[in-house]
Amino acid sequence: MKKTFLLFIALIVPLTTFSVEASANAIKVLLEGKTIPFADAQPYLNNHEVMIPVRAAADALGMKTVYRAAEKEILLLVPAASITFKIGGNSAFVNGEGPVSFGEDALLKQDRVYVPLAFFQKVLGLYTSYNADLNEAVIASAAPPVKKELPSQLVEEEVVIGEGTAYPLKGTLTMPREADGPLPAAVLVHGSGPNDRDETIGANKPFRDIAWGLAEQGIAVLRYEKRTLAYASSFTPEMLAKFTVKEETIDDAIAASRLLEKDKRINASQVYVIGHSLGGMMAPRIDAEGGDFAGLVIMAGTTRSLWELVYDQNKAYIETMDDKDPAKAANADLIAAELRKAASIKTMPEQEALGQSVFGMPAYYLRDMDLHDTGELVAASHKPIMVLQGGDDFQVFADKDYVLWQEALKVKPNAALKLYPGLNHIFMDYTGSGEGTAAEYKMPGSVDPHVIADIASWIGNNN
Repeated sequence: MKKTFLLFIALIVPLTTFSVEASANAIKVLLEGKTIPFADAQPYLNNHEVMIPVRAAADALGMKTVYRAAEKEILLLVPAASITFKIGGNSAFVNGEGPVSFGEDALLKQDRVYVPLAFFQKVLGLYTSYNADLNEAVIASAAPPVKKELPSQLVEEEVVIGEGTAYPLKGTLTMPREADGPLPAAVLVHGSGPNDRDETIGANKPFRDIAWGLAEQGIAVLRYEKRTLAYASSFTPEMLAKFTVKEETIDDAIAASRLLEKDKRINASQVYVIGHSLGGMMAPRIDAEGGDFAGLVIMAGTTRSLWELVYDQNKAYIETMDDKDPAKAANADLIAAELRKAASIKTMPEQEALGQSVFGMPAYYLRDMDLHDTGELVAASHKPIMVLQGGDDFQVFADKDYVLWQEALKVKPNAALKLYPGLNHIFMDYTGSGEGTAAEYKMPGSVDPHVIADIASWIGNNN
């Protein structure tokens, strides 16, 4: 298991949408595509390096800034992490660990502290770039996704999932250009969060990779916008209070399967579900509640409760903190208290769950999930099932979750399991800065072709 480091970067908040006038030749700094407002001190070039007022940039990133004048030291604070560096120096310490060099020295100019653009890449693990022609610097949580051209032997068409319902969703159906007879097909079901149809994660588009790879091997693939992305602004507080994974994921995945089954180009008896992360965890329930798939492919899923997984993720991160950091003990106490709440969530009365949160998630949402045990659903199913797991996944654990799958499926002759050493949560191989953290997703890659080939082969063998 790779070392967890700088996981807090995932907690960056969006930039506020206001701006101020700057001089015509001022360097514009964009954070996640929006201009950072600099009220007085402005970015400038020093030895070909963009120097940025640290307080304004930190505010935009949702970080608290503390200036210790006597020590000439800056302290940046975010949840579960602290960063320190000195004026006149070019290295920083993160949670007491380091030093991490960032190039040009931090400096004090007209009572404002400046750091080089490289600080945000070297210390915070963010993507940065500077375009001299545009006089524009960029800071982002990920590098722009690599543009890829649809292979010439494939064709894609726009479709609508759940047409005529309250929540129709735009989708893409990918097929071989020269389809011969009714094709086997797959529905891709997203992980947690408001995902787009490509399940864009940082600089990567794993669902696009899977759709194109499977279609090249004769399998039609349907992917679509997630309801929580397409209709985020339409949910009222009253609706969100009783929002469950059924509304978030299950109903739309079933609608997607129905769309494929009605398509004359598709073999209606050979429609599979491929669920990733939360989608993998939900695949057995989607099938049982109406998906009625020919088989289930579970990528980085778990049979455990979601709150158990979140507890382990938090625990793993806290274990990387310095024992001398008082925040370590405080965070450990906090997640222990949340764990005690979670342990009784299944028996919690509905009205009580409506007013509670556990690990920052609505208790009502987690309670609904616990009332539908993934392991029990798998045990009751007679469908072919394939479970895939990345060995270097730091969100779903090979040494725990994959082992539980092995135990649950050992008596099922139609089950296939495969562990991929070196692959992460999105089934990509990453080595470099930020290894073992969310920083992995910021660098563009592709789903390992062996994973796609294995899925295609498994579907072919079950036809």
